[in-house]
Amino acid sequence: MQGLGAALAAPGTLVLLMSITRPGPQRARAMTVFVLASSIGAALGLLLGGLLTTSLGWEWVMFVNIPIGLVVLVGVSLLVPEAPRAPARLDVGGAVASTTGMTALVYGLINAESQG
Repeated sequence: MQGLGAALAAPGTLVLLMSITRPGPQRARAMTVFVLASSIGAALGLLLGGLLTTSLGWEWVMFVNIPIGLVVLVGVSLLVPEAPRAPARLDVGGAVASTTGMTALVYGLINAESQG
């Protein structure tokens, strides 16, 4: 469920950044902060997750996300303006191609060891 949440949050965050920033320096700064936060979060998540599971048990990895999620929800509601709504169509071809590609990649990674 955490992976699914991350997979849904990342593209949504990028769309929000693109819709609330103007092209140019403002957007470049926003993208820089997004990439920096993602990188730091990935590194710290691994380190702190390991520390947490070693000291308190694996179950605590699930509980630690509750206060983080609440802080994010409050922060977003207070600091992020609502993006303008625009009608859009679903890119079925892109969705099928993306799903097929990711499925093939995961399948390849899972079976790489046994297949050589």
